[in-house]
Amino acid sequence: MDTTPGRSLNEPGSNAGSPRPVGPHNHAPQGMVAVLELSAGVIPYRVDTSGQFHYLALHSATVRNPRARWEFPKGGIEIGESPRQAALRELREETGIVEIIPCEGFERSISYTYVRKGRKILKSVEHMEDTTGHWYHWGTLSEISKLLYHSKIRQLFEEADLWLHHHIKKPSHG
Repeated sequence: MDTTPGRSLNEPGSNAGSPRPVGPHNHAPQGMVAVLELSAGVIPYRVDTSGQFHYLALHSATVRNPRARWEFPKGGIEIGESPRQAALRELREETGIVEIIPCEGFERSISYTYVRKGRKILKSVEHMEDTTGHWYHWGTLSEISKLLYHSKIRQLFEEADLWLHHHIKKPSHG
């Protein structure tokens, strides 16, 4: 997951990656086709006047598991796109955020599987971090962690938070 922290100047107002068949080493149930999808995303953040980091999570109506509907902006990498380009495009498409200040240095990759239309999908997400209602929620790490169902995504937010606390200058008081 391509994870470069960044910050957007705007507040918020997908295309799936090309499926690729996966070899027999990835054990799908008998008769089920396994496919690899590559995606890219961002963990948007902002810093309030007290220096507290707030992260953006989006609510997805398309996710079948109601407990797993909160995530960061992400989607498929299109032909000719780098993971960074795809992540920023997805951020714009899903939030309307266009002015972005990238933070270099934090990149992660996560993988997970799910089943869609009788096919086992092996998802690899290139994640880039960036900052930017009812379909979205800005919150502290603790608040956002309560919304996130998947442990790998909670871990990713924790790693991003730790990295940001050590690398981003917070506003000074007074």
